[in-house]
Amino acid sequence: AKDAEDAIRKSPTSRLIILGAPGAGKSTMLRYLVVRAAQQARANASDRIPIYIYLPYLQPSQAIQGYLPILLDNLGIDINYARVLWEEIEQGRALICLDGLDEVPADQRKAIIAWVNSKSSDEGNVWIVGSRFSQYKTGQFRRGLFSTWELQPLTAELRQALAKQLLTELDEQIHGPTDAPGSDPSSFLHALEKHPQASTWGRNPLLFSLAAIVFAYYGTLPASRATLYQQVIDAVLETRQIDPIRRTMIREVISSLALEFYQQKRRTFTRDDLLGLL
Repeated sequence: AKDAEDAIRKSPTSRLIILGAPGAGKSTMLRYLVVRAAQQARANASDRIPIYIYLPYLQPSQAIQGYLPILLDNLGIDINYARVLWEEIEQGRALICLDGLDEVPADQRKAIIAWVNSKSSDEGNVWIVGSRFSQYKTGQFRRGLFSTWELQPLTAELRQALAKQLLTELDEQIHGPTDAPGSDPSSFLHALEKHPQASTWGRNPLLFSLAAIVFAYYGTLPASRATLYQQVIDAVLETRQIDPIRRTMIREVISSLALEFYQQKRRTFTRDDLLGLL
């Protein structure tokens, strides 16, 4: 399939599993589908209503009906609208995107998958589940019901198009309208291809985007992935905090926080977890 919408058209039951490596663009693709569906629904009231659900936040006992008010409240929308959304789901007129299956705690994943298998068996609705390869086992979802799709690495043509868009936007945000080192997409792509460590980053949208940020700031690429992450964080902090002393303090705090998260060997943390550690 050329894109996500084409994959939906080519899936006989409109039930899809989207697999990909970390940073391959699974969440970005699902959110893109939700935005596109929302635009279409605004133009045509008979089109599907999109619903994006981050699976680690969903409890099997709660299910979608109980989760909808929470979702709407987080979006600043009247929770009474949950009844309208539930009616659309019941009538099979929804596009339901379930993201982050791989981030669901292991002791809850079986129940979540059983719930998805049960609800997606009903007629209507489009169901799309996103997951990493490493956390997905063939047969978890009902055979014959779900079509499995794999996100492919960036091609040379896509890298070229993405580099042009990214660097143009980054230069405007970082340097303003004036020309600055690192603004040439061809120079960035050439540096990426010739770099002994960074050549594989061009196949992964996330790493490719992070490398573009560093290149737009410094005009060069870092020596390693660890340095790439460091320089991206420094660049982001610089846009948020002008004072270099406060910026150093913030970096120390988030470094300590990251170490705490790593030592707990978990993948998902609530806001309360974050505040407690802070």
